[in-house]
Amino acid sequence: MFQSPFRDKLRSPPVAERSRPICKAPNMPLKILLVDDNPTYANAVRHFLDRLPGALVTGLAQDGKTALTMVRETPPDVVLLDIAMPGMNGLELARALQQMATPPHIIFLSMHDNQEYRAAANDLGASFVSKSDFVAQLMPTLNQMALSYKDIPDAPSTGSP
Repeated sequence: MFQSPFRDKLRSPPVAERSRPICKAPNMPLKILLVDDNPTYANAVRHFLDRLPGALVTGLAQDGKTALTMVRETPPDVVLLDIAMPGMNGLELARALQQMATPPHIIFLSMHDNQEYRAAANDLGASFVSKSDFVAQLMPTLNQMALSYKDIPDAPSTGSP
């Protein structure tokens, strides 16, 4: 039987964190698009997010071009984005997303955890989470983003024009 190399990363978050929904407001889940060219890793992250109250994975894309189309069709609140992908890479996609009238929050998920990529993420106003430690780093980052929506009257998922 196939065992995912990310199986050890799939442990549920601690009970205290699971009980705190990461939604923007009551009954308003944080809509998340996953963009990663590694389907095994993307499915592991999706499995993790499916266990979190208030998180709703709205789609999975394996490249930047597909992700851009998906964001335009169904705007997410957050895009979890790999950096190194064929075709349009994550940095190029992030730049395109930032040009939108209401851009989603961007969290780079990368195995290339180096100062250059962290600086690029920072320059784009994005967060950076190392793939090797996404379970510990992703929850606090998503919680912080959910809190930021409480102060934004026309966030992407509110249905405002």
